[in-house]
Amino acid sequence: MLLFSPKLLVMSIERMIKTEKNPEKKKKLLKLKEELDKLKVWGNYL
Repeated sequence: MLLFSPKLLVMSIERMIKTEKNPEKKKKLLKLKEELDKLKVWGNYL
């Protein structure tokens, strides 16, 4: 059982990407979102 909503997680990551000033952190967040997008295609956010 999931203790969080994957959609909510993606939304918060997107918000963090928009507000992040540090380019290194932003790159990591974008990479994380990319991975989640691959999962979305595979499992449609479970």
